[in-house]
Formats: sequence, structure tokens, C-alpha cells
Amino acid sequence: METTTIIGTLAAIFTTIANIPQAYKIIKDKTSKGVSAGTYLVLLIGTSLWTAYGILKSDWP
Repeated sequence: METTTIIGTLAAIFTTIANIPQAYKIIKDKTSKGVSAGTYLVLLIGTSLWTAYGILKSDWP
């Protein structure tokens, strides 16, 4: 598998699952007061990977 395909796949996975930690915390605590840092970490990783993927593919917006 090519590096760009791997990065694109990982980016898709991370950005898709990014809200799961937050949803779990809200359901577990039955409050939305606290925001899960894990949600933002996973979203940051996914977005960074999408950026790297676009750069490697020379596919600028």
C-alpha cells in the first residue's frame, strides 16, 4: 500500500471516530459540562493526517 493511501485511510478513521470519546463521556457522566480532551486529540490527529495527505497528493483545495 502506498504511503498516501495509508495516511488518507488513517485520516478518515481518526476524523470519523473523533466524537466517540466525547459521546462516551457525556453518556457515562450524564452531563456535557466536561469536554473530553481525547476528542480534540483524535480530531487534531485526523485533520493533520488529512493535511499531510493533501500535500503528498499535491491536491490543494
